[in-house]
Amino acid sequence: MTDVGTGFLQAVSAFGATRLGRASATTYQDSGSLMSSLADGVPDNTKPAFETLKADIQAAKAIVKPIIDAIKKQTDLIAKMASESITDANTANFTAAEAGRIATRIGTALLAIDEAVGIIATELAKDANGVVKEAQRDQLMGIWNPWTQPFKDLGDGAGKVVDSLGTQVLGLDHATKKLGDVLSFDRVNFRLAASLASTAEQNFGVLRLNETRLEAFLGFKRREFVGPSEEQKKDLVERDGKWWRADEAVFGLRIFTLIRPGLQNDKLLSKVMPGADAPTTIKPTAISLDSIDGLYLGDGQGAGNEKVVLPIQFNFP
Repeated sequence: MTDVGTGFLQAVSAFGATRLGRASATTYQDSGSLMSSLADGVPDNTKPAFETLKADIQAAKAIVKPIIDAIKKQTDLIAKMASESITDANTANFTAAEAGRIATRIGTALLAIDEAVGIIATELAKDANGVVKEAQRDQLMGIWNPWTQPFKDLGDGAGKVVDSLGTQVLGLDHATKKLGDVLSFDRVNFRLAASLASTAEQNFGVLRLNETRLEAFLGFKRREFVGPSEEQKKDLVERDGKWWRADEAVFGLRIFTLIRPGLQNDKLLSKVMPGADAPTTIKPTAISLDSIDGLYLGDGQGAGNEKVVLPIQFNFP
């Protein structure tokens, strides 16, 4: 029997794997589809070069064959990571081990996405002498923000578990889509994250939740492989002659909330605590579910909110 924490983790893992699979079959299927997906938002001063490169890639001209081949290495890897993640997500006896492997593969796919789009940005940022203008390249990467694309533009019901959690805990419908709309990627720390805040107190009778915030996240480190075998290269991202993979990857959900007990609502307990003001916590409690530690109290940052504290006032005659 699957426990609640593992069930949630499998559902979130399946959602991430499925979204990556959909992206690998569309946006990141090949160099042509990738170029088409990047057409929006190209600055006016870059549009002529972009349209020329796009036409050359679609015509498979010899002059851009190195670019096509380099992108194909990345799109092939993205497809492989997606396929293997979906297989693991559908495992009958799903455990945190499968969740960890999926997190690592999604992280590796994000590195491949970064490289594939970076190849195009680098080409477009070259001056007449072939020197890359780093500021222009960084501007294009910022505009395209490729790391978040597989998880944006989500239709209603795309992540039923997260939608349900958002409705019950935050009082917000369509939480998955709203998370996708505010998703961001920290390229320095390799962290993909989005958060939503409730707009009203949620009353569960014995507990009331205030200032609740839901965060979805994927974080990882980047590990270099020196002298990998040909078999190992199938799972690695090539960049400037070096080989990389996501490492120590973790993804999950985290809830921060101020808890206000509703014990006075009980008729018996109201006699013990008559006329007392409704108590509330002054520090948020964090409840986390991730692919390394499962379900636990705290945010993993040593912030001192590793316990659930229920403030209760007693009034004895």
